[in-house]
Amino acid sequence: MASASPRHVASCLCLLLLVTAAAAQRLPVKSYSYGSFYRDDPSVSSLLFRGAAGVSNGALQVTPDSRNLNNFLSNKSGSVLLPEPFTLWRRLDAAAAAAGNGSSTSTRVVSFNTTFSMNVYYDNESRPGEGLAFVVAPTADGPPPGSHGGFLGLTNATLEATPATNRFVAVEFDTFKEPGGYDPDDNHVGLDVGTVASNKTASLAGFNITIATNKTAPANYTAWIEYDGAARRIAVYMGVRGAPRPATPVLASPLDLSELVPERAYLGFTASTGVSFELNCILDWNLTIETFPADKKSKGWVVPVAVAVPVAAIAAAAFVVARMARARRSMERRRQERLEHTLTNLPGMPKEFAFEKLRKATKNFDERLRLGKGGYGMVYKGVLPAAAVDDDDGRPPAATEVAVKMFTRDDAKCVDDFLKEVQIIHRLRHRNIVPLVGWCHKKGQLLLVYEYMPNGSLDQHIFRRGAVHEQRPALSWESRRDIVADVAAGLHYVHHEYGPMVLHRDIKASNVLLDASFRARLGDFGLARVLDLDRSSFTDLGVAGTRGYIAPEYSVGHKATRQTDVFAFGVLVLEVVTGRHALLGDPACPMLSDWVWRMHGRGALLGAVDQSLGTDGFDAGEATRLLLLGLACSHPNPGDRPTMPEVLQILSGSAPPPEVPQLKPSFVWPPDGGASAHYDLIDIGALASGSLAAGGSSAAAAATAADDDSARATRDTASAGSVSIAIDGHSFPPTSASSSSTSTSLATNTTDVGRDGGDNAVSFSFSSFHAEARGVNVTVVGDANINGGALQITPDSLNDASRYLTNKSGRVLYAAPFKLWHREKGGGEAANGSTAGKRVASFSTVFTVNVFRPNGTVPGEGFAFVIAPSAAAPPAGSTGGFLGLTNAATDGNATNQIVAVELDTEEQPYDPDDNHIGLDVNGVVSVATTSLKPLGIEISPVDPVKYDVWIDYDGAARRIEAYMAVSGQARPASPVLAAPLDLGATVAEWSYFGFSASTGLKYQLNCVLAWNMTVERLPRDDDGGGDHGKGLTLALAIGVPVAAAALAAALGYLYVAKRRRKVSGGDDGSGITGTMIRSLAGGPREFEYRELRKATNNFDERMKLGQGGYGVVYRGVVVGDHTFPGGAGSAVEVAVKKFSRASTQGQNDFLAELSIINRLRHKHLVRLVGWSHDNGELLLVYEYMPNGSLDQHLFGAAAAERRLLGWDLRYSIVAGVASALHYLHDEYDQKVVHRDLKASNVMLDAAFSARLGDFGLARAIETDKTSYMEEAGGGVHGTVGYIAPECFHTEKATRESDVYAFGAVVLEVVCGRRPRCDIDGFCFLVDWVWRLHRDGRVLDAVDPRLDGAFDAGDAERLLLLGLACSHPTPAERPKTMAITQILLRSTPPPEVPPFKPAFVWPAIDGGIDTTTSTASSHVSTNMTSTSTWSGNFMRGSRSHAPPTPEQDASDSVV
Repeated sequence: MASASPRHVASCLCLLLLVTAAAAQRLPVKSYSYGSFYRDDPSVSSLLFRGAAGVSNGALQVTPDSRNLNNFLSNKSGSVLLPEPFTLWRRLDAAAAAAGNGSSTSTRVVSFNTTFSMNVYYDNESRPGEGLAFVVAPTADGPPPGSHGGFLGLTNATLEATPATNRFVAVEFDTFKEPGGYDPDDNHVGLDVGTVASNKTASLAGFNITIATNKTAPANYTAWIEYDGAARRIAVYMGVRGAPRPATPVLASPLDLSELVPERAYLGFTASTGVSFELNCILDWNLTIETFPADKKSKGWVVPVAVAVPVAAIAAAAFVVARMARARRSMERRRQERLEHTLTNLPGMPKEFAFEKLRKATKNFDERLRLGKGGYGMVYKGVLPAAAVDDDDGRPPAATEVAVKMFTRDDAKCVDDFLKEVQIIHRLRHRNIVPLVGWCHKKGQLLLVYEYMPNGSLDQHIFRRGAVHEQRPALSWESRRDIVADVAAGLHYVHHEYGPMVLHRDIKASNVLLDASFRARLGDFGLARVLDLDRSSFTDLGVAGTRGYIAPEYSVGHKATRQTDVFAFGVLVLEVVTGRHALLGDPACPMLSDWVWRMHGRGALLGAVDQSLGTDGFDAGEATRLLLLGLACSHPNPGDRPTMPEVLQILSGSAPPPEVPQLKPSFVWPPDGGASAHYDLIDIGALASGSLAAGGSSAAAAATAADDDSARATRDTASAGSVSIAIDGHSFPPTSASSSSTSTSLATNTTDVGRDGGDNAVSFSFSSFHAEARGVNVTVVGDANINGGALQITPDSLNDASRYLTNKSGRVLYAAPFKLWHREKGGGEAANGSTAGKRVASFSTVFTVNVFRPNGTVPGEGFAFVIAPSAAAPPAGSTGGFLGLTNAATDGNATNQIVAVELDTEEQPYDPDDNHIGLDVNGVVSVATTSLKPLGIEISPVDPVKYDVWIDYDGAARRIEAYMAVSGQARPASPVLAAPLDLGATVAEWSYFGFSASTGLKYQLNCVLAWNMTVERLPRDDDGGGDHGKGLTLALAIGVPVAAAALAAALGYLYVAKRRRKVSGGDDGSGITGTMIRSLAGGPREFEYRELRKATNNFDERMKLGQGGYGVVYRGVVVGDHTFPGGAGSAVEVAVKKFSRASTQGQNDFLAELSIINRLRHKHLVRLVGWSHDNGELLLVYEYMPNGSLDQHLFGAAAAERRLLGWDLRYSIVAGVASALHYLHDEYDQKVVHRDLKASNVMLDAAFSARLGDFGLARAIETDKTSYMEEAGGGVHGTVGYIAPECFHTEKATRESDVYAFGAVVLEVVCGRRPRCDIDGFCFLVDWVWRLHRDGRVLDAVDPRLDGAFDAGDAERLLLLGLACSHPTPAERPKTMAITQILLRSTPPPEVPPFKPAFVWPAIDGGIDTTTSTASSHVSTNMTSTSTWSGNFMRGSRSHAPPTPEQDASDSVV
């Protein structure tokens, strides 16, 4: 071998490849599986929906669904296709064909199998039409125009004339007989090739199948389509959903796809309706298809080249790698230094700290510096030297006190807790939220660094526990009032001002921190969750939070909402005012809200105020206001609690105190329909038995100064198998409905928990059942039915007993299956059958059941909660003692894959008695039973009794528990049945939940009245594609050269990895990297220059959105990563702001804008997506605003062609801008002045919601200052018409000058005119409006294009507000808080003098910082003139000449 030449080696490898290729008969396969269809599933949202297709009710609606009016259902066509085309055939040469399959066929065609369930439904009063088809389509363009009616979304009248060029194949399920004579009937299957005149058809009448069904005879069908690429043949099978595939196909035909469709084609569904219409729904879909290997052409020269190229590459690699190594090291060093320097100094971004610095700062985590501890670990006080932290506000750096939160749990949950907390808290920017300073990860140590709060947590001051805290003076009334307002502002921000919404889920006194000025900061976001934009709640397996602060509906439904946070806030308010704990420890009155409500009912509400304040130490009116607010917020029913905007109005005094009833109302569940149960909570004691989510101590991330106090209330550890809630002797099942209750609309709520929850849960809730649920939300099979608001698992009493009630069996199953176990990567079945390699889902269910014996008869046989492998009907012969589960032939077979919890009322030889609960595994001979008679439970007594049944399964412990009690009573402390159970070894991976029952010669009514369920969500399996099916021989044939190339790649990878470890400080062992932290959702992302160049088509002029002094703005499309709402791989539209390289000011402008906008987070601000500082180019990437800028809609050249902004939109736009400005001025940690507020900088998103943009001139004002001024000679910045008059004298920007510009925008929006305009002899809009106001004709200023379609009161409100904000005197302008209250209509419009006041300078009544003013005398200036303006106001980075249309366009982007 040593003497063998490369040529000989290559020849041998070629020969080996040709020999082994003959054995490589099988192609690899790729699989797709959809058990149901929901929009928030990325695999569903990636499907290609065309025409009228959509997703609804867990199904693909190929044509519109029943939510639309009938006139919208007719004459429609739609299609749904998989997102990628498949290579269906490949042309081979003669040699390859002979080697591949022994024939001389010139093409090889893939095989595929697909199975899908359909629901083709039509109204009883109409006839169905037209049909549904599975299609192999040449493009993803969707249905052609005119493809409704009999064209099935495939062709139209024109295309029908040229079938050979259409290049599609479809299997049609046709429900309308066309008059052309090519359809056999109105219920057939056909094979369509390029035309809807089928090549072959088969009537389904002989198979007892009717495709289109209605309420009279509802049915869902499953279709199997099998295509054999080698035999060039297709077969179609069809049967009732849940039944096995029939042995005989309904249609079979030869079919050579290589002659009929393009090499690459799409697979999916099309459908249409005509004058007659139907609902064409796909309920589930599985597809397995062969895929060709990566080498797309089988050419003779490929093998030699495949060998020669890698070998040659290896020969050259030694030389190239050596030459590149030095250049790479230099380039990587420079690039990493630039990146790290930029990120380190970017204000608003959390900083990465070296572990050694934090260890030194905390004196090696000295116990004497410990502030608190909890389930997550410890919090320590630390002092960082001046060089470790860069101040954002420009002040000289100083030593910084911090709170270091160390996560110490040694498990994967520790990493999850760390990432969940940092990914939420690092987004939030508000003066009443504890700011995150930085983070650290090294060698498994995970630490978060927060700003230190020197006055500790609120609970230490109001409860004053411990020797140290008892010495503190009681908080003054003023401090308490301000603390409540601060917490309310922080909570309002996360609920309503940050986008998307954040739920805190653990608001309590110990999580409210006090800074040096005793201003409150909301901390500890360890349990917080970010909700997707289309969600309003977050569901967990357990209940997160702390006892005493948990809302009753959260205890029941496990669904956190804004209302549950408001409940906790209400309890906090009561604690602050009364100085008492949320849990009083008094058995007669365990909760603080009950005690305060009693005082309120006795007319002695002020007697609840903290006695340490004395009788004169508080304001009685304010105390009454706060106590009533606390009661209103802690109202038992969420719909009666105020929202946070209303809370802020109440606290500010702009709204009266809430009206609170004298007696505390009962808790009603469910709150929104269905038969409700009323629970008396006058003695509530929130004891969430073992179901609270894991969490940390009350000490909080941010830095409490608390001593370690083991008595402090902490969050309990989660128990996945225990989720029902006992509240002071009362349990909360989903409902207390009876079978006789009036039917209401199906109260179903299926919730996919927010994505930030990781492996979270899916929940559904039925408070009652309606017949329309059949086939949509539940599958009703066998003798089951829905009647009387309940599931009748066996026939109900409306039927004749002797004929219809005996010897029956039925099932009702939830319509979608759930994934119950998941094989972990690398895991597998052990030889002994164990499932150690599987992860098994936990679940909890609560249902109300009524097993009723009509007319006092003896009951029989039984009822069961079941986990089944399919939604099929009960097997034949499953009546009597088989409970609808098995029959004599199948009972006990492991292939049944059934688990059930039975409530048995008939004694069999293997049963303990005729009144027991049992656990059944694959048979009705229970593996564990418990007689219920000793427990005082009779399943079916003579006098009807409803029972609540809780079944909890712990997937980690592989254990099931069942509890049972009379409906309305608390869940017992002990289960009636508990047993080990490994679902991973018992049931199918995807299984259905539901109920099964049977009767024998004896009978009973088996009714389910309500049902709640929460199931842990497991990760999906891989698609099944890839190279798993490649032949071993083929791998050997090319293995040598590939291995050689892989070796070269490995060497390069090791080199790069080594460099990266050096930069990042080594392997931390935690699986967390600096990149992971920096790329958390909500933070800016660094783009490569080439990525943005590609996104903008090389900065194509046709993509240009605008141009200004800074440079140019382009529209682009980037590929999103995991930080984007659409997830990795999604296409995201952005606006790319490219700073001019020629401008010496470019870099300063870039850094100034980046340093400001990166800090800010508010739903009415344009969001910074990322930035690039590469290849000498400076670029900022913003969200793209599809509706452009406000001025484009008011004044732009295309304004006439745009939709006129209606009055309601205008009002909401003004309110949005005001909210953003209030955030900048008063809610962010520092005061930020925008300095260029104008209509062209107000952007409109897809929903026409206002977003304030262009922060190129914005500046943060130092904490102890009230204004910002450029360096000497900097001039006035902004746009004429929006610049406050005092700015021309002082060259200072203040909050008041921003308010002036806001007033100009308000007048623009209302009047539809620019601030500078020639109207009735006036040069400025404000002067004209003021004249109309003087004349009592202010409404004449409203935009005439509205043609009177506006609210006169609101119009006058906005016009007066605009005038007040435009007041010449700064001190007379309203503050942003007052502006927001005016816009919320909680305060009257401002009082504006009829004559416009003169501008007086210097101001004699304060209101702005004039410390550097040099004016020595007062100047009275008529503001209709510009003659007294400062001569240097034109010097700045913004020109004050009237903007060109191109400049306006540029301003409208960011």
